[in-house]
Amino acid sequence: MVAAPDQVSRRLGLRLALLAFAQLIATIDVNIVFIALPDIGRELGFNAQSLQ
Repeated sequence: MVAAPDQVSRRLGLRLALLAFAQLIATIDVNIVFIALPDIGRELGFNAQSLQ
């Protein structure tokens, strides 16, 4: 059974939306860690060179 063109474009749109959402979550996660890194290092007693 072949899907109608509307169904195919809708599925592609949903896949694209899912991929975009996953990329957004990954980017937010990296930014949160990057912003919090100085505080994390200060609490754990790391110097600036050993943070990463």
